[in-house]
Amino acid sequence: MQKKIEDEKRPAPASYNGGISKKQMRWLERELKRARRHGVNVLLFSHHPLYGPRGLTVLNDVEIVELLSRYSGTVRGAIAGHHHDGAFGLHNGIAFITIEGMVETEKENAYGIVTLHPDRIELAGRGRTKSHTVPLK
Repeated sequence: MQKKIEDEKRPAPASYNGGISKKQMRWLERELKRARRHGVNVLLFSHHPLYGPRGLTVLNDVEIVELLSRYSGTVRGAIAGHHHDGAFGLHNGIAFITIEGMVETEKENAYGIVTLHPDRIELAGRGRTKSHTVPLK
């Protein structure tokens, strides 16, 4: 995986960023197909961001985002950590939220409460965590 990233001249993430294996990608696609078939909205959670600042995402971020994009009407968002500054991005109608890290907070906390509504996803940030509202179309 590292060699492929270097060959593509992308910023090299740390090898410990990990990724999703081919077997896990097949499982994820089966689950996304089933969710689409049943009209279920999907919200993913991971430690390492799937999308955002290069070098801080999972090693096979491009392949994962391509898969999720094929199900953009079903996949509504992905919430991650690891990148302590936090980040937010929209890609093909999918919200990618990276929660600010609590490591840098000596006197306050950093967390969020996710509430799912029929028309939106709300992340109510506490401490240094930013709040986000993602509309569902």
